[in-house]
Amino acid sequence: MRVKRSVSLPPRSIFHYVWRTVAGAFLLETDRVKEMFLDSVFKFYKRCWGMVAVYSFCVMSNHFHKVSELLGDPKWMSKWAHALHTSFSVKYNRMFKRRGPMGQDRFKSVIADDDGAMMEMMFYGDWNPVEAGIVNHPREYAFSSYRFYAYGETNRWTRYLTRPQWYENLADTDEERQRLYIELCDSWWREHGKGKRKENEIRFDYAPAFGSKTFVQERVAVLAALVRADKRGMDYRDDVYELIENVVRHAPRRQPPTVVTHELKWRGPLVWEPPDA
Repeated sequence: MRVKRSVSLPPRSIFHYVWRTVAGAFLLETDRVKEMFLDSVFKFYKRCWGMVAVYSFCVMSNHFHKVSELLGDPKWMSKWAHALHTSFSVKYNRMFKRRGPMGQDRFKSVIADDDGAMMEMMFYGDWNPVEAGIVNHPREYAFSSYRFYAYGETNRWTRYLTRPQWYENLADTDEERQRLYIELCDSWWREHGKGKRKENEIRFDYAPAFGSKTFVQERVAVLAALVRADKRGMDYRDDVYELIENVVRHAPRRQPPTVVTHELKWRGPLVWEPPDA
C-alpha cells in the first residue's frame, strides 16, 4: 500500500527502515561495498540532522536495516533516503560499469508500538548476519551497531547513533548497560532465533507495524483508509489524521531524544576479533 510519507510515517514514530536491492541481488556482498554504502548513509544524514534520530543499523548483502525515530517533518526522511541511495547507486554503477537502479522499491517503514518493540527490532538487526550464516555471533560482524551497544566501540558510522532511552535506563554505568545489552540480545535470539519463529509471527521487515495485536490492527486500518482516500482522489480527512494519532499512542508520553555525535573512541580494521570468553 503506497501512501504519502507525510501521513504513513507520522512525527514521533519509531520505525524499522528496510531497503532492498533490486530482485534481491547480492550487490552489497563485499566488505568494500558495505563500507561505501554506510559512508553514503551517514554522509547524507546531515541533511536531516535533528529531524531523525538513528538508533541502530545493519547492512547485509542485499538489504539494509535501520531503526530510527522521526522527530520532525517526514519529508526530511525521504530527502535523506533519496540522496544517499542516488549517490551510492551512481558510485556503484561507475565502479562496476553497471547501469540501472539498485533499489527494488522505495524504503519500507515498519512502525513500532513502544520502546519494547523498538528493542526487539534492534536485536533483530543485530542477529541478521547470524540468520544469514555469515557469522556465528553479532560481535563478529563489522557492519552493524551491535558492538556500539555491547562494548562501547565507536567508529565513523556509530558515532552518529543516538542511544535510546530504554538502553540508558538499563543501568547507571556504561559497563553495566553493555553487559545487560549482551544478555538481553542473546536471550532474544534463544527465544526467536533461526528456526524458532512461529509461522504466524510478525516479521519486522514485512508487516506494517510491530507491537501488540491491537496496535497492528489499528495500523492496518489507518493504511487501508489512506489507500481508499487515495484511490478516490480525496484529501486525507481530519478523522483519518485523528486515527493516525491514535495509532501512534506513545507520542504524548515520549520526550524527544537528544541527537548527538559521539566522540570517536575506536579506530581500527573493519573486522573485529571476538573478545575472549
